[in-house]
Amino acid sequence: MSGSRSTQSAIWIVALLVAMLMPWLFYNYHTGRHSGFVVSMLSQMGMMSILALSYNMLLGQAGLFSFCHATFFGIGASELEFVPEALIMVGTCPDRPTT
Repeated sequence: MSGSRSTQSAIWIVALLVAMLMPWLFYNYHTGRHSGFVVSMLSQMGMMSILALSYNMLLGQAGLFSFCHATFFGIGASELEFVPEALIMVGTCPDRPTT
């Protein structure tokens, strides 16, 4: 029993390390920056997998059906669109220069 448990935890550790190293695999050393498309795609895949895992916990194991996760996900996506715009207008956004 303990042998399979250590094997399973080793697999999870390797998967975690691969997920953490993925953005550096797509680093462009000639320009000195990451490929924006690949990093964006990997982060979206991570968010969608977290959403899918939470739905599996709610619907698959607990038998509950709820649209709250989708609502929170949508509110977070819309706020991510509007908050940087408001920060740029006030001049406090550190990522983008103000004009």
